[in-house]
Order: sequence, then structure tokens, then C-alpha cells
Amino acid sequence: MSEFPYVEFLREHVQDILESLPTDGIFFDILMPQDCSCVCCRRSMKERGIDAADGAARKQFGLQVVVDFINEMTRFVRRFNDHCSVYYNSGHIGPWYRRILGACTHFDLESLPAAQWGFMHFPLTMRYIRGLNLDTQGLTSTVQTTWGDIHSFKSQASIESECFQMLALGAKPALGQQSHPSGKLCGATFDLIGAVFAQIEAVEAWCTDVRAVTDVAVLPPPDQFDPVACLDFHDATIGSARMLQEGGQQFDILDAESDLDGYKLLIMPDQVSVEPPLAARIERFLAAGGALIASHRAGLNEAGDAFALEALGVSLKGEAPWSPDFIRPCNGFAPDLPRTEHVMYSRGLEVAAEAGARVLADVVAPYFNRTWEHFSSHQHTPSCGEIAYPGIVRHGNAIYFAHPIFSEYQRTAPLWCKRLVMAAIRLLLPDPVMKVQGPSTLLTSVNEQPTENRYVVHLLHYIPERRCAAFDVIEDVIPVHDIEISVATPKAVRRVQCVPEGRSLEFEGSDDRVAFTLPRLNGHQMIAIEFA
Repeated sequence: MSEFPYVEFLREHVQDILESLPTDGIFFDILMPQDCSCVCCRRSMKERGIDAADGAARKQFGLQVVVDFINEMTRFVRRFNDHCSVYYNSGHIGPWYRRILGACTHFDLESLPAAQWGFMHFPLTMRYIRGLNLDTQGLTSTVQTTWGDIHSFKSQASIESECFQMLALGAKPALGQQSHPSGKLCGATFDLIGAVFAQIEAVEAWCTDVRAVTDVAVLPPPDQFDPVACLDFHDATIGSARMLQEGGQQFDILDAESDLDGYKLLIMPDQVSVEPPLAARIERFLAAGGALIASHRAGLNEAGDAFALEALGVSLKGEAPWSPDFIRPCNGFAPDLPRTEHVMYSRGLEVAAEAGARVLADVVAPYFNRTWEHFSSHQHTPSCGEIAYPGIVRHGNAIYFAHPIFSEYQRTAPLWCKRLVMAAIRLLLPDPVMKVQGPSTLLTSVNEQPTENRYVVHLLHYIPERRCAAFDVIEDVIPVHDIEISVATPKAVRRVQCVPEGRSLEFEGSDDRVAFTLPRLNGHQMIAIEFA
């Protein structure tokens, strides 16, 4: 008898299904770790010598209970059925899934943008889990809000946006819906599904057995991966993903166990403390020719009192004495910004540039901090024009930002913050996987099909709009014209073709890049780059 009576009940139920019915797959739903204090958990914690009053220990216990259940349940299923698919859904997939990889035949990434997941959840999470090398299906719905919203309908453009994004990021699309209690199927719903899936069927040949071609890796703050608060993404994580996505960069999201090999640039946004083992890995990555961008407290040791990475070329003096302060690019850096002050709303750190480092942007002080005894207008005090300390520093192939620039972008989206980061990326990664001249609302990806000897480029242009108080929606498809694209290639190119239409595009190629122009993008377009 299990220490958890519900587990016994569920085993009997699963056994009855497997013995009574032909079963292709089992989807166990709502299995996220819990911070639980029920009588069964309290008894089990006591038996294991765990202090139930310790919140951190309680969370770890809750995680272990779920991990043990999942691994044992798959072994139980295999006693009756050795071929059915098995998956355990928590509404999110994070690093704790590494502990149950052997128990899952695939991933189902549930993500409904209008519900609690939001529009950044799927692309951010998919960029992480594709590194776990398990076949993945994206799971969304046809409804306007979330599960149980019967007799509601998303726009076709919205469903296209979600499903085509799944294809672009290497997942298989799936649409779910809850049926009417009568069991009668809704014809209008299946008309919507059919209109989108007819388009998916036409491009399947370019979407199977693909792997993402990326050169940038983002290592988020470690507290990003709390399995209990799984959807509470750190502002720095979302901000970095937004910037890179809007900038047309090809990137993955990592965790502490991820391999750095194959990447050219590592970004550590705002809050990534560095213990000695991670510091050693990063130093090896840099010594092998990799590049690094770190911001604010990223790169500090666990105590937060010194930088753990000499490669950053800065030393910590303390919290910045001024806030808000102002960043002013030095000549030659970020040429698309004026040579003047740009306000930085969030308090940064005061650092000093070490020998051999170059200051790319200065921090300029205000006249004073706006407090109860020093007043200036509605928000903050203007610049006094005096340089206070470095704001952006380059040391070799590493660039450091003193402000929490990625978190600030998620909170208030200053264009100058994104342009500063993109300027740093151009310095460290002058020859990225993809360069694209188009609006920042484009979503781009490059996938490789090794067996077909080709790359497949995806371009999507669907714009979420805040038309109601509760969430964003997508209604209109707005065409974009004359998009210039350049892709780094591993070999000579023989043809560039829009698929599935079969329309060839003129291109210019060298040994390591191909350039072409897409005349018109209407929502989603795939382009096959076929190698000689």
C-alpha cells in the first residue's frame, strides 16, 4: 500500500484501462510539484526526518514526491503496455523534467497565450526544452480565453500564429477543446481547425526531423526554475528573450546543466550568480573563442560582494549612488543612438573598469536623487552632465552592463536599452546565424533538416494587441514587403525557394553566407535553402 492513498486508487484505474481497452497513449494531467502540508505529506515528511516548517525543504519534498510517482507510474504502465505513449503534464516544462526524461515518451508543452501563460511562455520555454532532445508537441486551444470556454472561438489568425510558431521552433502543433456534454461536435470549431491544419499538412515535409540552428545562449537566473512557481518568469528572462526575438537573433535558453559547446555568445541577464564550477565552465567557453554579455548582478559570486569572472574586466564598488541615472554611449558604440543621456529607470551597480578594459558607455549623474528633501518635477532629476562611473564595459570578448537592462526592458521597453544590447551583440557576434531587415514584430527561426541537406527559414508576422483589459489578441494579418535576409551556411547553396509554393528566389551566395529578399510576407512564410 502506498503512503499516498490516491496513488493506489490511480494505479487501479490505470490498470483497468490498460487491461480493458486498446491504448495508444496516456496523458496524466496536472502533475506539478506542490508545496503541500496535507496529512499524508506531513506524515511522510516526519518519517523521512524532514522539518515540515522549513519551506524550502517542504518544496523539495513535494518535488521528490512527484518525481518518484512519475518514474514509478511509467514502470507500472509498462507492465501492461510496452508501446503506448506516456506524458505527465504540469502546464510548463522546466529543468526538473530532466529527472523524469526516461518516464516520458515525448513532451506536450501546454501554453494558451490568453490565459495565465501569456504570449512569451511558449517561445521562451520551447527554446529551453528543445535542448532536452525529446519529441515535443505544442498544445493550445481554439477558445478565446482558457479551458472550459465552450462556444467561443479564437480568430483564425490567432490560431495560425500559435501553430506556425510551434513549427518554427521545432514542435508539432496540437489544438484542444472541451466538448459539449451532449458529445456533439461543434462544426464551426472544426472548420477553424481544418483551415489551419490544411496549411500545416502542406508544409509537413519541411518540418519533420529538424533541429534549431542557433549561436546565442541565454542562461537565466537560477531562481527562474522554481518548479512550484513554474510560470513566474523573472523579468530578466522575459526581457532578454523579447530583445533577442525582436532583434532576429537565433537563441536557446539554458539551465545549469546545459552544454555551452556550439554556441558563440552566452548572455547572463541581471541576476545570475556564479559559483566556482560555473565560473570555470564560462572561462573555458571564453578561452575557446566564445563571447559573453552579462548585466547588473550577473557574474557576481554567491555572496554578491565581488565579481567571480575576471573576464568581465570590472570590479565592484557597490550599489550605484544615483537612481535614476543616465547612460551616454561613447563615440563609435551604438551609432543608432544619439550621443546624449538616456535615462535608466532601475538602479544599477557602481563598477570600475580594470586594466585593459574599454568603457563603451558612461553613466552620467543627475543633479541629485529625488527624495523628500530634493524635489524635481513629476519623476526624476535631469542630468547634471558629469560622468559618474562606467555604464557599459568591454574587456576582450566580454561586455558588461551595470544596469538590470533586461529586466527594465520587460517592465518599460525602452528602445534605447534594446539598441544598446543589440550594439553589444554586433560587436561580439558580427556574423550571426541570421540577419534580417524587417520590423521588430517579426519572429524568425532557422531549422536544419540534415537528411534533406537543407535549412528551412521561418518568418512569422502576427501582432498581439491589447484590445481588452484581460489579455492580448491577434485579429489581423498585416503583410510585410521586401524583407532582406542573410543566413550563415555551412556549404554552398544551389537553390532558395519559398515552400510549399515552390517559388524560387534570386540569391547571392558565398562560401559561408547566402542573401536574398522575400518580396511579401503574409503571416507565415517558409523558405528552403537547399545545399549543393
